[in-house]
Amino acid sequence: MSLSLFNLSGKRALITGGTQGIGFSIAKGLGEAGASLVINARNSEKLTQCIQELKSLRIDAIGALFDVTNAESVKEAIHEIETHIGPIDILVNNAGIIRRSPAEGMKLTLSITSRGR
Repeated sequence: MSLSLFNLSGKRALITGGTQGIGFSIAKGLGEAGASLVINARNSEKLTQCIQELKSLRIDAIGALFDVTNAESVKEAIHEIETHIGPIDILVNNAGIIRRSPAEGMKLTLSITSRGR
């Protein structure tokens, strides 16, 4: 497929859980299409390795170390990213957690509102 049909130059993508597996593959694809990447992880070593690998492929990428299961951590991280790097155009909400309980018993722990974009 021609990347000219999927040009993301000038766009910024945040990929949660982007250091390995599906998240890394998506990040690599978005980066190859021209997007600047913000890769999220909880493990600093994996995050550093991921960023180094993406940069070796000439993909513009930085790391964002925060825990997506902590609502306050997410709010702070998004604020920092948007303040210092710019608005997020693409979100790949890839980070996964396992909570073994019926869905109706789970509490909503994070509420994000639209900022009119």
